Amino acid sequence: KTLRSHRDASTPMCGRARCSLTRAEIEAYAKRVTRLGSTKVDPDIQCQSMIDCSFNVSPGQRVPILVSDPDGGVTLRAAVWGLVPHFEKGLKHDHFKMFNARAEELSSKVSFNTLTSTKRCLVLTDGFYEWESKRVCGKNEKQPWHLHFPPADGRENGKPAVMAMAGLYDVWRHPETHEELVACTILTTTSSEETRWLHDRMPVLIDPTDDAAAARWLDVANQKTIERDMILPYESSKNSTPLKWYKVTPKMSKAAFQGEACVARLKTPVTLAKFFSPSPASKKRMVVKEEMEENR
Repeated sequence: KTLRSHRDASTPMCGRARCSLTRAEIEAYAKRVTRLGSTKVDPDIQCQSMIDCSFNVSPGQRVPILVSDPDGGVTLRAAVWGLVPHFEKGLKHDHFKMFNARAEELSSKVSFNTLTSTKRCLVLTDGFYEWESKRVCGKNEKQPWHLHFPPADGRENGKPAVMAMAGLYDVWRHPETHEELVACTILTTTSSEETRWLHDRMPVLIDPTDDAAAARWLDVANQKTIERDMILPYESSKNSTPLKWYKVTPKMSKAAFQGEACVARLKTPVTLAKFFSPSPASKKRMVVKEEMEENR
């Protein structure tokens, strides 16, 4: 049964993702990573039925992760999004609250520092959401945006490329039944210059064309230490694949709202403000904002 810990309001970075990947897409990505030196892909045969494939994934749901195995390959596993440390004595009502791990705190947090050299993983998605806070008519409103990589096949309306996020995982065992619960967390870092207008944090992303970076993150046998260049903000100008974003419906802020409507592009309505001449400073901000909104 799916474990859930949903909230109707938007959650902190990074607290909502898109995971509409098929088993074939996940395995194809895994094979690319293992081709760099590993020789084995051993996907869990029950994994696909356990993954909560959806366009609006919240903490508490299961997501696909890739982990290294002792034979030098990778294993595809289904993990609950929201870390449950192995030393926890029992599951609490808020046991999935650790769905993010600040990269700057990995060495100081006991829940994370024992995992950085042994239990790194890649959380596989095809996008995530973030909310822009703004003031409208004296009220605070939050506009969700969908951030993603462009389609690998180059088609304008194609499916986004696999977005692998750096993560950590742990395995919690029930003290009585000994049943295992695999759970994970997504690493976050400071935002890049191009996304700082939206949020001051962003997930640690792997360029979908950089198989070497993906393999390096998973290679806990030879890469014990997480180097600084492995957790840097994702800059489109420094990678082969640009990060894209656009507005989506505020309805997807509710976890129960599902389906492709979650990622449908929301057109910006024309407002009366556009008919008035702004000050030079305001005009500059409007130009920058319009350029950002036109990002595809």
